[in-house]
Amino acid sequence: MEKAADELHVGVAEAKARLSALLERVAFGTEVVILRHGVRVARLVAEGPGHRLGRAQAAVRGLAALRAGLAGRGVRLGVLEAKALRAAPR
Repeated sequence: MEKAADELHVGVAEAKARLSALLERVAFGTEVVILRHGVRVARLVAEGPGHRLGRAQAAVRGLAALRAGLAGRGVRLGVLEAKALRAAPR
């Protein structure tokens, strides 16, 4: 295993062979970067409150961009309309 800064770098074969051990380290805060032929292809990170917050913030940014795009086309999407869309069957 190669270590760079605050990340742990492993190759694909090693990650496959030691997945349980790597997940244990991830649970304690280590970020694991998986490399294929020296190129980053994946990252293992713990999912927790911080991760959920980041996803929520990204969703809010996405909704703001959607609203702005709709407004540019003359479509107004207010809170009531958004709630109605959310409650509608898919």
